[in-house]
Amino acid sequence: MIQRDADIGRFLRSICIGDTLFIPADSGKGTSDRYVIVKSIWGSGQLVCKGINDATKGQEGVIRPNPNTLLSSDAEKVSIDPIGRIHPKND
Repeated sequence: MIQRDADIGRFLRSICIGDTLFIPADSGKGTSDRYVIVKSIWGSGQLVCKGINDATKGQEGVIRPNPNTLLSSDAEKVSIDPIGRIHPKND
């Protein structure tokens, strides 16, 4: 993700398929804190994500945030170790 201000790009973070994102609660939309896995990235930059606890197949539970939505919601890229500890990733 690159943030552009006055035609100057500033690197914010890399996002790849398989990364885990923390998306904070949004009271305006009625959503709670959630952790999602990036399943696909479209050519337009839109992400296809699914909750980390959602094992269903198909489109149930899929969200499709775009990079601007992630920036405005203060979403973070995180890693979760085998015993469930959450660590921020700064790449």
